[in-house]
Amino acid sequence: MRQVFFAAMLLSVVFTSCKKTETKDSVAVEPGVVEQKVDSLVVKDKAELTKETEETKKIRNWIMTSVLTKDDLTSTDKTSGGFQYDSYDLNGDGQLEYLVKASASYLCGSGGCSLFILNFKFEEIQEFSISSTPIMALATKTKGWNDLLIYSNNATTKDNNHIMKYNGKKYPSNPSVEKGLTDEQLPKDFVKSFFTSVEGAKRHSLEMN
Repeated sequence: MRQVFFAAMLLSVVFTSCKKTETKDSVAVEPGVVEQKVDSLVVKDKAELTKETEETKKIRNWIMTSVLTKDDLTSTDKTSGGFQYDSYDLNGDGQLEYLVKASASYLCGSGGCSLFILNFKFEEIQEFSISSTPIMALATKTKGWNDLLIYSNNATTKDNNHIMKYNGKKYPSNPSVEKGLTDEQLPKDFVKSFFTSVEGAKRHSLEMN
């Protein structure tokens, strides 16, 4: 009789243990939502991974309405053309400025691509031609704005890192004609390196998600 009792108790413990394990390992999935585990966290695929910020939407709208012509809009493949952006308060007024870098052939040349500065209202302050990375905001300031270092490729020289100083109204528009530094001369006293963070390096399509 005691053997039957202990056998029944053992079966009860095994059943309870299996039930708890099943409950712990199972994850409820909402209908129509694909979920994946990443480092023990559940991420809602598609909805979360492709979610856009309001900044991205406003910058895309600015490019589509203020940079591209009607011919550009007709001929442009919105899935391959795109942009990157990063931000920093360049003039110390407590509001962010946005640096927007084109990454599409219709805004690029052999030496680099068009680079824009927008204010916090997403209005254009400045356009630079022939620009590439590295792009930095230096610790030094001229007339209240951080000096910028912008790379502009020139196959004939090595001093392709150019210092851009604000003149009270704007920065010079063509980095390639400004004072140049070699890679070995790059300043270490910079306060922001643009397009190097996870968000800043992300490429955004001109096509709405």
